[in-house]
Amino acid sequence: MRALTIPLRLPVSPNLPAPADVIHGAMSVLAPTMTARVIQQLQAGPADHAALLARIADGNPSTLSYRLRMMREAGLIEADAHDRPTWQLTAAGRAAVPVLRAVDQWARHRTNPGRDMTAVVRVERAMKVLSKVHTTHVIIGLADGPLLVKELLVAMPAGIRENNLRDRLRFLAAEEVLAQDNSGELIRYHLTLDGLRTAKIHHRAAAFAQWRAEAEASTQARSRANVPTLKFSHQDPRGQVAA
Repeated sequence: MRALTIPLRLPVSPNLPAPADVIHGAMSVLAPTMTARVIQQLQAGPADHAALLARIADGNPSTLSYRLRMMREAGLIEADAHDRPTWQLTAAGRAAVPVLRAVDQWARHRTNPGRDMTAVVRVERAMKVLSKVHTTHVIIGLADGPLLVKELLVAMPAGIRENNLRDRLRFLAAEEVLAQDNSGELIRYHLTLDGLRTAKIHHRAAAFAQWRAEAEASTQARSRANVPTLKFSHQDPRGQVAA
């Protein structure tokens, strides 16, 4: 990997409207294989399993079936009750599109964008990088400038060990999301330009997470409101309901 010449003190990313855990959760919903491809195809309108399989590059029938079930459980898609169900995006699925567009823009402008991939596969690969455990915490922790590993450890969730953090830092350095500053006696890590550009993705992921939370709260409220109140007549001693 070539050396990156980046100033010691980088521009500060804007403050994010949600905690790192919330943003990471939103990214994790959209990261699994084929999720972006299904959303891309269903933007054009409803489709059944066979139609989706025909349109999706490198599609596998069993993998697609599993992914559709998982996406339905996540509230991203829904299907009718026919023998051959037709799938369509829910409002939450449509709300995910701005996140994937931001990831697409980020992936296309990376230092090493992977030009041999199709756009949607490149998005899925980028989502895998950005949704790795603790990646969001690392990026947000380094947003204000270079830190030592022990300094960055403070910004991590409780329970993460230093060796696990070092493994994640090595992975993100290999992906050129961050780099080492070796100018002093101690090694510090800082975000590269690719790392700083994730701010837009994180903002959209935060908005997506907030939308999902509000939609879920609204659905639960409607469900409670629609539950009928059961009123029974008095019970007689023989256990029969008397009119």
